Amino acid sequence: MEQSDLPPKDELPRWFQVPLGLLLCVFAIPCLLGSLALAFTPNDKAPLLAPLFGILMSLACFWLFAIAIRLISGKKKHGGLMGPRALRLSAWIFVLIPVSSILTGSFFDHPIRYGFLGVIYVSTFFGLRNLSFKREAEIAQQYAPADGLRPPLS
Repeated sequence: MEQSDLPPKDELPRWFQVPLGLLLCVFAIPCLLGSLALAFTPNDKAPLLAPLFGILMSLACFWLFAIAIRLISGKKKHGGLMGPRALRLSAWIFVLIPVSSILTGSFFDHPIRYGFLGVIYVSTFFGLRNLSFKREAEIAQQYAPADGLRPPLS
């Protein structure tokens, strides 16, 4: 086996990627069908919110399905399954969950439980943000000019 045939140290082995991709497909397809049904069937209780939530969930399911296909096919992306922008977007979603819990008042129904979950969500926010900065730096280093000089700004 040549050196180029070996996966990088921070990459999962292929024997793990393919079953993980298949498992994600098994999970993503029913979720996608359910969210499409929520988006396109009439709802008397929430005529505006249900289709909007269904469309947002459909987009998330499409994204999850794309990751599953990328895992199965072995297609590489710069630095990982999620780019820096997707990591930052995910991080902000994790920090908005406890904020919305406080704004809607559900935090005050169970303050201990939601306080604990809030700490986890905020920690996840900072972890994903740091990972996005790290991936962005790796991409910038990968595409930096060989001589170290940058072209002048015009």
